[in-house]
Amino acid sequence: MLKNKKIQFLIAIVVAVSLIFFQNVFSNNYKLQAKISADSSVSDNKLFGVPYLTDNPSDRGKMLTEYDADKTIILGKTNITSLPGEYSFIPRWTESVAGKNIGTEVLNNGFTEVANAGNGFTGKVYQYSPEDFESKKPANLTYTNVGVFKGKWIDMRLTVTNVEKNSGFNARGTSSKGLLIGGTKNHFNQVRLTKSESTKEDQYPTVELTYEYLEHGTENKVEVTGYNVFADVDYRESILVDEKKMNLQNLIMSEDTKLSFKKTDGLLHLMPFIPGVNALEDLANREEAKLSWAAYTFGPTSGYPIIFRMSDSTTMADNEGLLPFETDNPNKVGYDNESTDNEKNVEYSVYQYTPNNGKNYRYNSFTWLDPIHNAIKVEKATDIKLKFGQTQEDLPAKYYNVTIDRDVNVPAVSADPEKGVLAEPAGVRDVIRVEFTEAFMTDKDANGNLLMYGEMLEMDIKGTLNSENRLALQSTYSASEKAFVIPNRSELHYTDNISVTGDKKKIISSNTAYSKIKTGEEVQTFVSKKVVNKTAEDNKRPATDNAKVGDILNYEMEVKNLSLVPTNVWKKVTIFDEIESSLDIDTSTIEVTKNGTTEKHPEYYDANNRKLSLPKQDIKAEDTSNLKINFSATINFSASGKKVDNWVYANGVDSLGNPVKDKDNALLAQKVENLIPPTITLNETEGVSTGEAKILSGTFNDPDSESITMYYQVDSGEPVKIVPEYINSPKNNDNSYQFTIPGEKLSHGPHKIIVYGIDSEKLKSNELVYTLKDGELNFISAPKVINFGIKAFDAKVTRIDNPSYDNDLVISDGRGLLDTWTLTAKLNGDMHLVGDVSKVLPDAIRYVYNGQEYKLSNSAIPIMVRKNDNHNAYNISDSWGNKKNDDGFKLEVLPGDVQSLGDYEAEIIWELSATPGATPP
Repeated sequence: MLKNKKIQFLIAIVVAVSLIFFQNVFSNNYKLQAKISADSSVSDNKLFGVPYLTDNPSDRGKMLTEYDADKTIILGKTNITSLPGEYSFIPRWTESVAGKNIGTEVLNNGFTEVANAGNGFTGKVYQYSPEDFESKKPANLTYTNVGVFKGKWIDMRLTVTNVEKNSGFNARGTSSKGLLIGGTKNHFNQVRLTKSESTKEDQYPTVELTYEYLEHGTENKVEVTGYNVFADVDYRESILVDEKKMNLQNLIMSEDTKLSFKKTDGLLHLMPFIPGVNALEDLANREEAKLSWAAYTFGPTSGYPIIFRMSDSTTMADNEGLLPFETDNPNKVGYDNESTDNEKNVEYSVYQYTPNNGKNYRYNSFTWLDPIHNAIKVEKATDIKLKFGQTQEDLPAKYYNVTIDRDVNVPAVSADPEKGVLAEPAGVRDVIRVEFTEAFMTDKDANGNLLMYGEMLEMDIKGTLNSENRLALQSTYSASEKAFVIPNRSELHYTDNISVTGDKKKIISSNTAYSKIKTGEEVQTFVSKKVVNKTAEDNKRPATDNAKVGDILNYEMEVKNLSLVPTNVWKKVTIFDEIESSLDIDTSTIEVTKNGTTEKHPEYYDANNRKLSLPKQDIKAEDTSNLKINFSATINFSASGKKVDNWVYANGVDSLGNPVKDKDNALLAQKVENLIPPTITLNETEGVSTGEAKILSGTFNDPDSESITMYYQVDSGEPVKIVPEYINSPKNNDNSYQFTIPGEKLSHGPHKIIVYGIDSEKLKSNELVYTLKDGELNFISAPKVINFGIKAFDAKVTRIDNPSYDNDLVISDGRGLLDTWTLTAKLNGDMHLVGDVSKVLPDAIRYVYNGQEYKLSNSAIPIMVRKNDNHNAYNISDSWGNKKNDDGFKLEVLPGDVQSLGDYEAEIIWELSATPGATPP
């Protein structure tokens, strides 16, 4: 038997993978205190005399429809559908807005503020008591911002100038006795005097009140022309006015009015024709209630007295009124910026009564247009708010649509001094359009009455100074005011259904309102620096790609004085740019543009300090003074892995000599590529030399290169370039490579193969080594059984020279040529009788090699030494012969060695080893 030892090599491969201020309220914010005028003290003098007090109470005079034919307008009968536009002042009671000098605020001097519980009022209530009457206490109330006349807010002062207690007072419900003035929130539309239970009409309590119109925040009286309403003159109330002092123009009433009048010496006394009958006050019966109303136009006048004599209450200045006519233009008010939270805000408000005022007098269409001055920018339609002017509640969205028409050709407007409208040239502007829906015109309540009945609407416009249109804004600057004074107006477009003749389409302009935006602005610097990667742009590289060394960058610097004040100058401005060391500037590209002219200035760059600088100069607040500087530069290797930034500086002073500086940086959006070399791997790092071609494979990873070229070097030979190059796609990913080293470069024997890659930026990867070791020295096969057969014992020497065997004895030597190997053999114990190791045949097994015979024992003897002259398998058993001197195994047994007959066996152990320098025996 033979025992072979087979050695196996396990190659472990480890693969490493690398992964890589102009706020806006127009009126001044006065802190007002009501004052008593010199002639405002309460007097015993009866200004109007007493004739009407001694008249027969059953004599109600004539129906109001029979009043002066030249002044009477009877709705539904008189063919007049329009009143002159100068009757544009109508008191409007709007809630005051915190922080803005708008909305009605009550300034009380002499009245007592009392609770409104139980007296029918919902807002503030002011009392002038019987004791005040007795002491003739001076008292007045000033209501601020009650309306607009010729573009100015008007305050209205109400002064008690005469009282007559007559038969005394009675409290209404739980309210206080005496004169009560109140209404809903910030309204004062009701005056109330309540008689004693048994008092007759000619002994009703009486109060004389003087109305005065003042310029807001001052004591200056203002003459206004206006339109007003006495309402709720029913039951036992009556009113007496002086037509001359009021400058009464027209009385407007319903054809079936329930009011009557008496007229004596220019004194007009209005009273119910049938005393003691109340008109219904709920909304469902407004048309019936109108029969106890009378509207009137007046003016010009700055004030007038009115006497009220009553047992209950009446409305002295109504907010809703009978408005079947073109009675007024929309009033527009601008605000200054003293108390707003943004100094660039601009605000306007437009006030207009709704068109639905009665069953028979309605507008068919209703649109507001507001051509916005180009000095103002209104960003979006939601900056336009519509509210109820009296309650400040939002108008439901279903009633109107707001759009902003951009760049509309707006026609010229003629001046209208009576309305406070300035002339405007034609131009292109943004126009706010508010179109009221059919629902607004027709929606009714459960009782069939129009919902939008007699309401006052307010349109609030919020914008900002339009710094994008500097010329338009600068044109509004007032050096004396140190403010932008921006005019604006609105137009009301509508058609009505009450015109008997002529065009029903009407257009009415509002007064011109000014929004005064104060400014202490000096120089407003603007320094900009932009950069464009021209190389990347020309090569159409994705914007997300990193910049590369060698890319050409185009820079544009801009220096402006963006002051909106045209008189501001940025003086003695020095502009310079210290070029980064990672940039190589091309001086031939330096250009400066000013006043529309572009000139080359390579001399502006100083290579010694790498500084690009311009001469000192003044920069005015106008476009022609703006400077633009352009140049190109190339990214050099020092920028690798960095973000390239480059600053520009502009230093100067303002008109007061104060330093004014600015700067800007042009920063590339992406870093410059980091010039990261590729990383490679080998799928195996060692092998056995066979003298044949070798295929090597692995991966390469490069985050930024377009391609990789692979190289190998065998031992100390020249590097060999693999063609073609490998495309690096996708980038920053493990991409595969494979190439073959020809067999002629890999002779048998050990070799050291170096593998590396070089990317398209010429950066070298890591080096990896592939090792080819010597080939293996191995048994290919060996006999398992050598059979000498059966031999009869005859007491002679027994010799067998031709045993049989089952396998050839074959050796493979894959090592280098001229290497030697040695084959030895030995017995594992003597040849012995099967089953009895004590019966042996010593020196029986022999081996002949090259004619030399060797006796096998338990000591190994070299039976063959061979020099490797080729890499073919070597079959030792091919030389074995059947003669005595032929190579091979032999058996020779002496007669005296045989102790017993039987089957004998022995175990041969072969040992194959590399023996450099050994020689055959």
